[in-house]
Amino acid sequence: MDAIRNFGNFSAHPIDDQTTLQVIDVEAHEAEWCLEVIEELFDHFYVGPAAAATKKAALNAKLTDGGKSPAK
Repeated sequence: MDAIRNFGNFSAHPIDDQTTLQVIDVEAHEAEWCLEVIEELFDHFYVGPAAAATKKAALNAKLTDGGKSPAK
């Protein structure tokens, strides 16, 4: 998360190269990397838990059908 924050600050508030005093540009692959990280975070925090809940529900259905207690 800190890397995304730093990247966002770099993108919003350009910085100068300390040697040449030229503005350091954000390159396309850096922006794409930032978007990939954000997508992975959404998958981890939103998609992942829903997928795990679906799998657990299927397991619990099988356990119940077999006369066993559901998983905790």
